[in-house]
Amino acid sequence: MTRKERSLSKGVFPVVKKLDHKLLFSALLALGPCLFFGPSRAAAASNEAQLTQVAQDVQLAVSPLPRAARLHEFVGPDVPIRTGANSWAGLGFPNQTIARLGQNSLFSFKDGTHQLDLTEGAILLETPKGAKRSRLKMAGVAAEVTGATCVGEFHGGPYKFLVLQGTVRLYRPGHLGDSLLVHPGQMVIGQEGEPLSDPVDVDLGRFCKTSHFLLDFPPLPSAPLIARAADMQQNQKSKRRLIDTNLVIFGRGTAVTLLKPGQMNDVIPTNASPSVPSAIPGSNDLGIVEIPPTAANPSAPTALPGTVPSTDRPQ
Repeated sequence: MTRKERSLSKGVFPVVKKLDHKLLFSALLALGPCLFFGPSRAAAASNEAQLTQVAQDVQLAVSPLPRAARLHEFVGPDVPIRTGANSWAGLGFPNQTIARLGQNSLFSFKDGTHQLDLTEGAILLETPKGAKRSRLKMAGVAAEVTGATCVGEFHGGPYKFLVLQGTVRLYRPGHLGDSLLVHPGQMVIGQEGEPLSDPVDVDLGRFCKTSHFLLDFPPLPSAPLIARAADMQQNQKSKRRLIDTNLVIFGRGTAVTLLKPGQMNDVIPTNASPSVPSAIPGSNDLGIVEIPPTAANPSAPTALPGTVPSTDRPQ
């Protein structure tokens, strides 16, 4: 046996060919989504959002007939999303913006997060710092949101708009000068077509213990900032810069309830566990909002022990 034959008899040597690395890299780029993620997409397009939570009756108004929404599917612009009774949905956008819809809501968007429309219902919106600003429109008003978390509610009557952390500019499109800055723990209540009213202070601590948007969803990235804003309110109360009241809005709507002294702690215990108290009537999405006395409401009690300025819970 020759030396060449002896060397070949020691094993199998498959034929290989030197590949052009540039061509190989280009091929992998082209096939990457199929190789690593299969037929499903790895991420939403810049003008799409992904459904991150779907509970109960959530519908997409697609042509020719509306259909049930599916968890993790992507939703394109101009596709209305509707939630039924006791239903909710969560959306995630490519720029890390988060939107949460409460029950009986109708919502759509276009141009990414630059135009978000709440036709009715309730929404929590969070846009991270540094991201392209989000513009939320509802009830004839618009909010420019960046580096902030806010909640809005509108059911065809008065609307409510609350800021949990950050600062948001609220304005009426087409009405020059009708604009204001809403800070953490402040809420604006108004009627569609009317000028903006001054914000009122609400209790973020109690809101966070009663809001469906915070209790029945995963923790928000801004949760530490919301907690810090609530702590700042507590500090202001200790210095008597904020005064507790017994004027409360329970959940949906703007009807104000006058509670008896001490009754607030029975309805919303200060050490409440993270679940919505069953004693709260109609608080399906937002939370409890206490309204402090103002010059426009001189009949309101000045301050009663055991109650706090708190926020309404968007549906």
